[in-house]
Amino acid sequence: MKSRGIVLKEGFLHGLVFMLLFMLSVPAAFSIGISSEPMPYYYFFTPNMEISMEMKCYDYADDCLPYAEGEFSENVMFGSLVQTGDNEKSFSVKVNMPPEAGAPGEHRLYLGVSDVKNTASSGISVLTKVRKIMRFMILYEEKYVQASFSAPNINENEVGKFTFTVSNFGKPDLMLVYGQIDIFNDQGEKIGTAKSGSRGLKSTESKTLTAEWDSKGIKAGQHTAVGILYYDGNEKLMNQTFLIGMKDVSMINYTDKFEEGRISRMDINVKNSWNGPINDLHSSISVNGTEFKTPSITMGAFGTGTLTGYLDATMLKKGRYDAEIKIYFDGSEKTQAAKIEVFKPKGKGVYLPMQLGLNTTTLLIGAILLLVIFNMIMLLWMRKKRTGP
Repeated sequence: MKSRGIVLKEGFLHGLVFMLLFMLSVPAAFSIGISSEPMPYYYFFTPNMEISMEMKCYDYADDCLPYAEGEFSENVMFGSLVQTGDNEKSFSVKVNMPPEAGAPGEHRLYLGVSDVKNTASSGISVLTKVRKIMRFMILYEEKYVQASFSAPNINENEVGKFTFTVSNFGKPDLMLVYGQIDIFNDQGEKIGTAKSGSRGLKSTESKTLTAEWDSKGIKAGQHTAVGILYYDGNEKLMNQTFLIGMKDVSMINYTDKFEEGRISRMDINVKNSWNGPINDLHSSISVNGTEFKTPSITMGAFGTGTLTGYLDATMLKKGRYDAEIKIYFDGSEKTQAAKIEVFKPKGKGVYLPMQLGLNTTTLLIGAILLLVIFNMIMLLWMRKKRTGP
């Protein structure tokens, strides 16, 4: 009975090692792809319209299978698959639209392919799917526009360019379309107005209208632009916040507690108030007559960053100290007073000079190595027991 238990245990260990090795060695699933000739963002619906195109599928396991889903999927016909290259097939697609339009607005049809694999047991197994989208726009009977409004960030004394992107999705042409923008500060006070040029807009046509506003004399900070789009006696209201930047870097916070008798890291978190990158940003820190510096960093527009230096507290005793932090950027210098605290640890802990990065793969490899070693020991022990002294 003991020998049988040992054999079962040996088989179990073999199976477990094989399973773990299989988990690590299994390749990524096939990533099937689909391509087509260029398609417009919108197909504008007309009764009984026909759309024909060629599509391709590639990088499949054994074969690919075209499919359609979404609106108008019952109006799609696929041609036969034709081998056009190694692991690549092409097929034709024909979409026959119905004689009558449905509800106005956007309708979506999805054309895709399934990655299929032939199996002995079930015949065909679907692995993954990928699809492309066809957007159909059914026009509104009345005057109707779809519009977006953009208010980009600027800097002090720059000219801001606000834009309306307008699409006419109604059947009637529009004779007069223009936009007006009112600008408000963070107190809700109106501080400026801008107006775009006017124009007509034919049915299905899309255009961009631009209005310029001079920010001269306006303080930096967050502002709100309220855009009103006027079209043939109708109007559409939109708004967006934007920033006016100034060449400045502000300190958000900093490390203020350090252990006595050690060299410790000090982080200074800073924020860029400029609508543009700031290069060669660095700082120097003075504590108790000792100065140390941080390496330079680059911050993006209105971004944040961290300046990192190292404070030598080996000669500092427990207590609070005044510090001075100087930040240098773009030829400017900014000084800020700070306070830090040096503390004495209550107990000596275990100091780890580096962190151990353990992830799933590392743990699995470690487990496999342990199981392999254990398995070898078991095999040697069983062989020794079978042969005897």
